[in-house]
Amino acid sequence: MSARRSLALATCLIAPVLMDSVACPIGQAHAAAPASAPNPTGASPAPGRNLSRRLELWAKPLDGPGLSARYQLSRSSSLLYEPLQVAGSLTLTAPDHLELRDDAPGGATTRISGATLTIVANDPALPPSPPTAIQDGPGARWLRERLFALLLAQGPAALLADTLVSVPRGPGMQLELSPARNHPARREVTRLRIKLDPDTGEVLEIQLTEAGGDLVTVTLSGHQRPG
Repeated sequence: MSARRSLALATCLIAPVLMDSVACPIGQAHAAAPASAPNPTGASPAPGRNLSRRLELWAKPLDGPGLSARYQLSRSSSLLYEPLQVAGSLTLTAPDHLELRDDAPGGATTRISGATLTIVANDPALPPSPPTAIQDGPGARWLRERLFALLLAQGPAALLADTLVSVPRGPGMQLELSPARNHPARREVTRLRIKLDPDTGEVLEIQLTEAGGDLVTVTLSGHQRPG
């Protein structure tokens, strides 16, 4: 595969995660989970308690200046014969700088800083793209704010602004975030499903479901936070 083709694939994978994409205290977040009658046997906690436990676990990593991790990213679409995949290194620096660097020499390094996006080919023989202002629509803004709050463990108020939160079915420590009802971001983003490390609270997986049905999954490992 040519270097230009690899760069195009990496851009196709990464850019939608970043571009297409009222404080809410924990007590209010409980209302987003379906209500159920108390269990008199005590065998299973109520949904509100399940949600509290996950939010407390997610908040375990200190609200710090940044995060470094390895990532694997996969994008599935009805327009593709098979998922597109890339792997690389992620660097996040507060308050609003994110860098994703593909491992492949023919891949790219994507940087988002504030409202500016830059994609640079890892192959020095290819010309860099000029910095591009992000089309800061409601979907992109909601998604970007959730990603920074989520990965920097900034606290429930930042994570849950303009957001409905619930506990999805299935094993493990998971959270599901979606734009608040009647929020314009719902035209672009259906939900973010988050998988947490049961011991450290670090984010292990982010699964984005776009309104058009495309699915983007980012798996993180080797988390390191500045001391």
